[in-house]
Amino acid sequence: ELMAGATGAMTGFAFPEILVQIVSLYRSGDVEAAADLFYRAVPLMRFEFQEGIGMAIRKEVLFRRGALASPATRPPAAQLDRSTREALDRVMAWVAQHGVPSSGGAASSAGRHARS
Repeated sequence: ELMAGATGAMTGFAFPEILVQIVSLYRSGDVEAAADLFYRAVPLMRFEFQEGIGMAIRKEVLFRRGALASPATRPPAAQLDRSTREALDRVMAWVAQHGVPSSGGAASSAGRHARS
């Protein structure tokens, strides 16, 4: 979207610091680093944006990150079942293993890209 002329990012993604870092890298002219960070975060984005269950996933992630006191959703919103929670565990572990922070802020990611 940035390459198509977008001036920023607007989303409900549970990792806004990743989006801030992507936009910052892009604006600084480091398009390759911005793309690299974006593509490493795509598995988590895709999992979180699932139709019908996305809000419950996002609230669970924000709860795990300490931003919410509870991951509960109000009816008629969907609730996470055990298999979806397990799938979320796997996606978050994969993303963390491949260099995208599962907690913390953009500072650690920014430092990693600055040294690359």
